[in-house]
Amino acid sequence: MRTIGRPTIRERGGVTLCIATLCACAAICTTTVVHADDLRDFERARRAYEDASYRRAASMFEALVGGEVPRIRNPALILESRKYLGASYLLLRRTEDAERQFGLLLQEDSSYRLDPVRFPKAVQETFDRVRARVEREQKRAEAEAARREEAQRRAELRRLAQQNEQLRQEAQGQTTEHQNSRLVATIPFGVGQLQNQHRNLGLTLAIVQGILAAGSLATFWSHWIVRRRDVPEVDQDRFRRLARSLRISNQTITGTLAAIMLAGIIDAHVRFRPRVSKQRDSARGSGGVHVDHTIGVGPGAFQWRVRF
Repeated sequence: MRTIGRPTIRERGGVTLCIATLCACAAICTTTVVHADDLRDFERARRAYEDASYRRAASMFEALVGGEVPRIRNPALILESRKYLGASYLLLRRTEDAERQFGLLLQEDSSYRLDPVRFPKAVQETFDRVRARVEREQKRAEAEAARREEAQRRAELRRLAQQNEQLRQEAQGQTTEHQNSRLVATIPFGVGQLQNQHRNLGLTLAIVQGILAAGSLATFWSHWIVRRRDVPEVDQDRFRRLARSLRISNQTITGTLAAIMLAGIIDAHVRFRPRVSKQRDSARGSGGVHVDHTIGVGPGAFQWRVRF
């Protein structure tokens, strides 16, 4: 049995939801009213300017954007208000105040232009003069920022040069010893030669064997396609000759590849170097950075990656 006069949890939740909804609606309505008031005040001030009541227009526009922080928040209304306020100041012979408003406008939108039909020539000339000054100030600021960036870049380059020189001096006279492997020497494609520090021969074997491996795969694949292709009887002799030619080519290329691989492996084991001593230089530095030799075979099929 529920006690009379004490709201349940569900009732309290419903009341809270209603209050939150009412607050949100009130905030939206208030924002809409504020925006409508800003637009209405701007239109009144502009009508005063168009009626040549420049003193009253200046006072009304000052209420919108005259303070340190504009009363209105709409960016377009702020620009338009500063434009009319500057024009009103100028027509009231308050040149410095007019130039200040034009400067604030151009700082917010440097591409802004006045309509020469709606504003007198004096207003247009003053606005153009302020725009030229703002552009000069922006260019000076950009040039100064570029000089600072260049100075920082040069300082960083000097620091890196000093660091590299220090690393080079620390690395002079120091050697590292690398333990070679017989298993690595058995790998084809010049890997064993690269391990033994026979770089030219290793790279040559890698290129030649890579080309032969690609040729072997290509001729094998072509032979497989030709053998399984359905052709008319009139073309069967021609396709048999083509298949035989591809088979012979594949066997020749594959045999040559196997012979070169075997010769390379034998060379790597005959001239095997159990240990390799290396002089450290500035390119390696004290951090143990090594050069990577990557040897790829085939169109992304597999890769050997060896570090020396």
